[in-house]
Amino acid sequence: MKTYNNRFNLTPTVQVKQMLGAQKMIKQPISLYKYQSGNDDSILNLVTCTSIMSSRVNLNDPYDSRAIINDPNPIDVYNYLITKGAEATLVANDIVKNGQYTENGRKYLDGQRAGLNKLLDSVALYCLSSNPKNVLMWSHYANSHKGFCIEYKPNCIPAIKMKYKAEIFKIDLINQVKAIFESSVNEYNGQVIEDVICTKLIDWEYESEYRLINAENGKLFQFEDGKSIHKFEYDPSQVASIIFGCKMDIDKIYAIGKALKYRPKFKMAVQTINGIDIKDL
Repeated sequence: MKTYNNRFNLTPTVQVKQMLGAQKMIKQPISLYKYQSGNDDSILNLVTCTSIMSSRVNLNDPYDSRAIINDPNPIDVYNYLITKGAEATLVANDIVKNGQYTENGRKYLDGQRAGLNKLLDSVALYCLSSNPKNVLMWSHYANSHKGFCIEYKPNCIPAIKMKYKAEIFKIDLINQVKAIFESSVNEYNGQVIEDVICTKLIDWEYESEYRLINAENGKLFQFEDGKSIHKFEYDPSQVASIIFGCKMDIDKIYAIGKALKYRPKFKMAVQTINGIDIKDL
């Protein structure tokens, strides 16, 4: 029997719990939906139970998963570091002088900023919605209603519910410095991932989005440098139904039904006078 090492229903290990918080990794008790374009690649992925996770660099919104990273006041950094022992005091005197950052201080901050951005770029995301009836979602993500939507069963996916805010998240680099010198980098990085990766501008609230942050084989999966797409297989028993768009080509619907080796329910998105309804086929 085939096993699915990278399936959704992973049990988070201590590392993942430290990074994201155990309470954030709970499998959602609701159905979650993945809109698909209905092109040949998406149909092949459906047939082979393959999901594609992406880095934030591929997202369609330039504000999505982005943050403003603020430099701390040099005096605040200096006053903090000199309370943390001899080694930290040496760092303080190297990066701050006369209340200003030295050249080494600027390089230090640039390195911290680059490290945070590299961490955020390396996170693998799988974006889902709790709403299968949203007209805009069918229009934007399912090829103008010509695609399909995968319904995943409740209690399968440990996805995090998105937060929607008026402004993108702000990161104060002094908190990164404190995490380094207080040996709490894992916890701090996990909070940064959640705050930045799982926050979007309020304009996107209609998506009702949830995000899976991939923990592969019990560890936080991270992209290697230069890569931003990750394919993995999921267990077909986690699929409750396939919902076909109201404008999907009938030949494609028949082809999918014939090609699938597993048998989820088949449903149809149907136009009504005020939106979309879902009907069993």
